[in-house]
Amino acid sequence: MFYKRDHFLQLLWKLDQESNLLDELIFSSTGKHIDSLQVAILKGVLNGQRYANIAKDYNCSKGHVKD
Repeated sequence: MFYKRDHFLQLLWKLDQESNLLDELIFSSTGKHIDSLQVAILKGVLNGQRYANIAKDYNCSKGHVKD
């Protein structure tokens, strides 16, 4: 199940990196837009980064990224 979801997110990200498609999909189901940290987390995860590396790249704590 997770593989299909992760694969779907990877395809969306690759197909439409420059647009707000992912934000629009999330907004349509949650009513909330994603912020820049959430985008950084998605990019990092899709590139195989760990939370500690994402936090370092984003200049925040690992705990903040995990929250």
